[in-house]
Amino acid sequence: MNTSFVSACLVWSIMAIAPLISSAQEAHPKKDQLTLPPGTNETITNAATRKEINIKAVRDFVKNFPVSNESWYKLKDGFMARFMLYDIQYKVYYNTAGVRICVLQLYKESHLSLDILQLVKPTYWDYTIYNVAEVNYLSKTVYFIYLKNKAMYKTLRIVNGEMEVVNEFLNAGVD
Repeated sequence: MNTSFVSACLVWSIMAIAPLISSAQEAHPKKDQLTLPPGTNETITNAATRKEINIKAVRDFVKNFPVSNESWYKLKDGFMARFMLYDIQYKVYYNTAGVRICVLQLYKESHLSLDILQLVKPTYWDYTIYNVAEVNYLSKTVYFIYLKNKAMYKTLRIVNGEMEVVNEFLNAGVD
């Protein structure tokens, strides 16, 4: 397994829904070129059809994700399929051999599992959960919970029921 690809996937997933950049400040990439955050050295260069993707990746995708609205992209070290299902954005990463590396799900609090919600809310009862990134890789699930209140933004990482703050920033009132 290519560790740089896995690292790039994880770095991207952490930054995928970076809460502190207003939509007005975000660069809007061209439809056929999506760029991952700085430091990942990965660029999604071209949209791809299923015919251009490793057949093992396509078979795995069709078996595990029964959707037809996906978009495929070629990456430096593999492929990514992206789609929406029930208001959840999915990004499924495969290496060049067609092996699934990780699955990223981006969603709102309403889709968060009750056990994770019960872990977060007693401590951060005065915060709003405004985004969640769920990363499934190497048979593990990592949750990044994006919180805000009038004073602070916080990003929590939850792995195996253990919660830690990985980022906190003052809220400058840019909502």
